[in-house]
Amino acid sequence: MAFLASVALDQAADLLNDPSKGTFTNALLLTHLQTVYQRMVTKFALNDLPITETNTAKLDVAANVTVINAGSTPALPTDLIIPSVIWEKPDGATDDAYIVMEEVNELPQRLTLETLDEWIWRQGEIQFIGASLAVDIKITYEMYICPTHLPLLVVCIVFGQIAGRNTAAEKPLP
Repeated sequence: MAFLASVALDQAADLLNDPSKGTFTNALLLTHLQTVYQRMVTKFALNDLPITETNTAKLDVAANVTVINAGSTPALPTDLIIPSVIWEKPDGATDDAYIVMEEVNELPQRLTLETLDEWIWRQGEIQFIGASLAVDIKITYEMYICPTHLPLLVVCIVFGQIAGRNTAAEKPLP
């Protein structure tokens, strides 16, 4: 389950009796959400609780594709933070045919081959020299852990933070 900040902000505005967000705008609530998130990450770290975990995705990459990002076909997994290892195999081959690709700092100057061979992570996308044939890739990557109760927890904390400040100040928030 993906955690969307927009959902948390909508729910917090609803709890604050402002579903139209006339008073509690996304800009105002986002500041509180960011504060809560940083506090939560710090508390998780201090208690040796992980905030990320490793996941794997398999993608079919057509011939001559040089970039995979959120808007490409195929697209990166929506929960991907950063890739750690990428394997490739000929399109349709069995899973035991995967070979680890080399992560590089710069893509080499070379002709297109039947395989991808190297990859680079830059500006939120995986880049490589396109292969002359379609290949299948398997990406191992880090993703944020988001238990099903976390969105509600964050909404409640944001609501409590705003409501607490409102009560303490004894005047309405802007």
